[in-house]
Amino acid sequence: MNTMQRFLIMHIYEGRSRREIARLTGIHRETVGKYIKQYEKRRVQLLAVGSATVDENK
Repeated sequence: MNTMQRFLIMHIYEGRSRREIARLTGIHRETVGKYIKQYEKRRVQLLAVGSATVDENK
């Protein structure tokens, strides 16, 4: 499991804050935040594409 995946699991499934993840992993808080923001942005893009595909098939 790569670093970004660990951060996301800790944040989404375990409910840990960015600050707590940074403290536990030794990675800077802003780096943790950057990875989480990248995930959230990509998730929104994928959901938008998915809903557009569903709408086209109606």
